Amino acid sequence: MYQLAVAVKEEGYIKRLADYVRSSPQGGEWRITGFTSAAALRQYMKGGYAVDMMLAAPEFMEEAFAFCAPSVIKLALVLRPGEARGINTGTEELLQYQPLPQLLREIADRRLAGKPHAAFREAGRGDGTKVAAVYSAAGGIGKTVTALNMAHQAAVSGLNVFYLNLEPYDATPLLLGGVEEEGLSRLLYALKSQPETAGDLLRKLRKQHPVLRADFLPGGSHPDERFAMTPEDAGKLLQLLRTEGGYDLIVVDLDSVIQDFHRVIFEASTTIVWLTTRDAIVRRKTEIALQYIERGWPEIREQLMNAVCWVQTRMLDGIQPDGDGRDTGRMPVTGILPYVPEWKWIQPGQLLGSMAFQAAIVMLLDKLCLKGGEAVVACGGRHPAAAGPG
Repeated sequence: MYQLAVAVKEEGYIKRLADYVRSSPQGGEWRITGFTSAAALRQYMKGGYAVDMMLAAPEFMEEAFAFCAPSVIKLALVLRPGEARGINTGTEELLQYQPLPQLLREIADRRLAGKPHAAFREAGRGDGTKVAAVYSAAGGIGKTVTALNMAHQAAVSGLNVFYLNLEPYDATPLLLGGVEEEGLSRLLYALKSQPETAGDLLRKLRKQHPVLRADFLPGGSHPDERFAMTPEDAGKLLQLLRTEGGYDLIVVDLDSVIQDFHRVIFEASTTIVWLTTRDAIVRRKTEIALQYIERGWPEIREQLMNAVCWVQTRMLDGIQPDGDGRDTGRMPVTGILPYVPEWKWIQPGQLLGSMAFQAAIVMLLDKLCLKGGEAVVACGGRHPAAAGPG
């Protein structure tokens, strides 16, 4: 349990913050202890109770910070920027009165910057952030549905998650909002023209969807920009999200047509969730995609295949996945996702509404170790690493 101490005069403020945290994704792992008097705060700190982060109004700062261990993250809750400088010039400030979702996001960012989610992030690539690419060689078999549900369930489990859609024809703004915005376009432009501003721009543009519970960039970009994306562009974008975003997991929703930048995403991925079905046309397209990788990227084929976890989707109850591996490079299909008839004519708001599909995604994340608190295990295409058929 992460221990957050808050010292302010207003009892109602502490109650509103505590109520909001309890209803948030962090509610299961954060505990807030509030203080409205210096005496109560002093007694608590002298008692040696555990504190991971201390938020204190200026009038409480001296008392609050004096008894904090060096490992405690200390933040000043201020009404105006610069208010804490006269008391402690080295203390980072946080505006006390701002929308609660934004306040909680800033608190979470400070937590991640100071104390990463160790049990999960030790297994990431370099900076500790995991990348899960979701790919299928055929369109219309549930790739975006799978990616969104993976992001949602990972976020619910306590991870800080970013959903990145790199499809040229990205329809997710209809589901997530921000249709008129151009978040990804602006960020890609900044990475090319003013890379030193990209981190601040990311923090300004990103939004957290109240249902998805993961961050995303509203609006996406023009299809021409996606088609023109280079491996260098993709690498810079992914690196920015990993170093500046403070994320435990980035879920990348890729287009079915393999482009040069796919290689960068695949190489950076801890896991590649590759979807297939029992349909003959889908199976053939999967074979062609594997042949393309074999011919175009022979030097990294083995690395990529070891990261692939094959999942058959649109499966009916009682039907087992194919076992011949004909469409998966002779590697076994190790997971299934159910067919949801209601999604024939999908409407906004439906993608996270199937309990059976969500349960299958939870099983998948469990096996891939893409949930909060899980330890990582090898999950390459030759290992049983996805949701099982039973």
